[in-house]
Amino acid sequence: MKLKLDGWLIERLEVFRPLILAMDQAVRELSKEIEADAPESLPKGMGRLTHQNVESEVNDWQRFRDRRQVGSYARLTGGVSASGGSSADLSITKAGNRRLRTELVELAWRRVLFQPQYDTDITMMGAHSME
Repeated sequence: MKLKLDGWLIERLEVFRPLILAMDQAVRELSKEIEADAPESLPKGMGRLTHQNVESEVNDWQRFRDRRQVGSYARLTGGVSASGGSSADLSITKAGNRRLRTELVELAWRRVLFQPQYDTDITMMGAHSME
């Protein structure tokens, strides 16, 4: 689909084109610098830039006692409403590190989009390990 814009709008938008191109180039260069610092061996399916972004947000994995604390820090756990003897699970909370959550959600979506056979592979591996 080709979008046709009025001449006056194109003229005004052209002012921003060099700025956008310069910013795009700067982002590419910084991304290459960040990727260069990543270790050679990475978790399967995780790119160098994502790895470095996650590591810079977490800093020290040893500060977490268990997976639940990691999930809470990454804004990936739900809240709980409890009163007396009753309780209800709530939606994902807003507390925690939103940049880490964004990186992990994007990583999960890339896994879904680019490795659709992953769930089948894991299921098959589980079946073999039970034998």
